[in-house]
Amino acid sequence: AVTLTGLFIEPRRIIDLGKNYAPYVSARLSFLQQAIDVPVNGGTVSATASGTQVNGGGGVLFRMSPRVNLDLGATYGLINFGEVELSATGLGSTTIEGTSGSGSNLVLRVGLAIGLGK
Repeated sequence: AVTLTGLFIEPRRIIDLGKNYAPYVSARLSFLQQAIDVPVNGGTVSATASGTQVNGGGGVLFRMSPRVNLDLGATYGLINFGEVELSATGLGSTTIEGTSGSGSNLVLRVGLAIGLGK
């Protein structure tokens, strides 16, 4: 199985134009973990790496009701993963040097934004 899990925070500054739509700017900071687990001869070989992502962008919220908005947005940023930790059942684990990686990413979003407060 291959997984990519993470936690992110994405604060936004909404520009209220007094219309049924509102543009916003946003920033995103993510902490990520990627993993692959492969069954081999009754055991498991696993590889994991941790990373971070920093993005900036924006979008538009379209009012659907007083508390529900349609959210169309995009962010662009940088992502960086550390060295891969490889482990095998019964053999322990080791870090594989030279396996860290970095690059850029584009996150496109279409969804509902539901207001919980005022």
